[in-house]
Amino acid sequence: SSWNQRRVHGIIQTTDMSRCLLVCLAVLSVCLSNVAAVGSSSVLAIEIGSEWIRVAIASSTHFPEIVLNHQSERKTPAMIYFKENGPLAFGDAAWSALGKYPARVFPGLRHLLGLSASAPLVEEFLNGSNPDSIFTDYFRDSHAFSFGEGLDEERYTPEDLISMFFKFALSLGRQVDPAVSKCAYIVPTYFDSTQKQALREAADLAKLDIVAELDELTAVAVEYASGRQFSTPEHVLFYGAGVHAVSAALMKISSPVKGGPVTSSSPLLIEVLDSRSDERFSAFQFDRLLLNLLVDRADEAFKGKRVGESVRKSSRAMSRLMREVKSIKEVLSTNQMAAISLDELIDGLTFTTKVSRADFETLAADSLRAEVILSPLESIMKDSPVDLSDIAELELFGGSSRIPLLQQTLQKYFKRRLGQHLNTDEAAVTGAAYYAGSISKYPRYRQITIVETKPRWKRETFARPLDSDGRYVAQDRLKDLYKKEERYKMAAQARSVFESRLFQVRDLMSEVESHLGSDSKLAMSVEKVNRVLNEVEDWLSMQTEQTLPETYRRKKDWLDKQVSESLELWKQTNRPVKDDL
Repeated sequence: SSWNQRRVHGIIQTTDMSRCLLVCLAVLSVCLSNVAAVGSSSVLAIEIGSEWIRVAIASSTHFPEIVLNHQSERKTPAMIYFKENGPLAFGDAAWSALGKYPARVFPGLRHLLGLSASAPLVEEFLNGSNPDSIFTDYFRDSHAFSFGEGLDEERYTPEDLISMFFKFALSLGRQVDPAVSKCAYIVPTYFDSTQKQALREAADLAKLDIVAELDELTAVAVEYASGRQFSTPEHVLFYGAGVHAVSAALMKISSPVKGGPVTSSSPLLIEVLDSRSDERFSAFQFDRLLLNLLVDRADEAFKGKRVGESVRKSSRAMSRLMREVKSIKEVLSTNQMAAISLDELIDGLTFTTKVSRADFETLAADSLRAEVILSPLESIMKDSPVDLSDIAELELFGGSSRIPLLQQTLQKYFKRRLGQHLNTDEAAVTGAAYYAGSISKYPRYRQITIVETKPRWKRETFARPLDSDGRYVAQDRLKDLYKKEERYKMAAQARSVFESRLFQVRDLMSEVESHLGSDSKLAMSVEKVNRVLNEVEDWLSMQTEQTLPETYRRKKDWLDKQVSESLELWKQTNRPVKDDL
């Protein structure tokens, strides 16, 4: 037949055996293409930091790469803008609104996760935020955000907002691979079990397909080790200086190869021997102190040139100064002096000043004490069987690790050159992406095993595939069931009280109508309150046992306010009103 005469790779196939061979080759090629298609799926790594959101993507054909945002930037500001009318805005859109609507823009939301309402870190956050939008959720013993009034009120917990960050990060990843769904995320080393659980709940709210959660410094260790050969085991100290803590971790890295040479593709074993943190360090406070310095200098410079209150009272001027604070820190990390000039800062006046590195170190002296900087390292080495002289490297990570005084203190302690082989901003998220690719069995990725040999009371694990550890999954589900049961009981009780109040108001309306007659003003008042009651009943019918009792209390207060306003309207008719009403 004509099919038999078809040319394949320059050879004419005419026999039945050749025909069978061709069919087999075709089937095999389809199978191989399907295998390649399955293996080419990607996995994301997400880092929700104190100041920035970073996303990396790993696939079977490429090593981890940073995902660019809509502005082609490698990082996105971790802040939310609550628009007065419209959807929430994230990242650069929120950063742009900071100068115009500072009271409606909230950075640093990760600091509220898992902390009680009275925690010092929460109080520090509240001092720089709009107090009218934040209230205490007594049911959860934490703070939440509220916008709108009456039935239009919208409430958000910190977990709700962080889950929106996760969704935003996933949307960035899907610009690269529309089919990506699996994610790994990073947990700060200083987080305790409650904070970790809050972050996990935020990821669950975002409906992410989580393959692993990875401790920050462990992710850095993966990035450090992935491109190196370890013919003999090495002990490495990793030091992270972030916004709210300094942390250190001691790792033992090796390649467990039985027979044969160690190569760049050999499996890796990372043993987390110990980790410690000191939360007395606060780069967040650095920003506040620098901002206060600039405000004081601006007030002094404008004295006699303007009449009015301090620059501190101008939200626009304060947001512009806050932007300069970020720039000053970056300049002082490599220079002795930073100069700023702001045209028309306030009332058409230009503000110029210079900030020296000595000025900064004086302001930050409390956090930059050697006692604070070295605390995690000294604590680890005190309990470690490994001597400091046996440590191969002291690797730095985190934006605050660029502070010259901090580096000098660490080098004096280590007595050797500090390791600065990593990108101090991106090493964690690219390391997490590599680990996610490794546990996804991508062929180009080295097999990585992470073991924690000395767990602490406040840390469950450093890195684990969440879906393969039944014990932790069972514990998490049990906690959720207890929480839901308690939530159901309190919500049901609150709903019952609220419904009772609803019927009381309905009875009050009937009694008022029967005793006061029906002039036009009274009819209008009754119609208003009946409309309010109908809206409340509709709202109530849509609620479930998941609604927080605090919500019912706030709705009840609003209902009482509406009724009180209507009673005031009735009093204006000069008709007698019974005392009991």
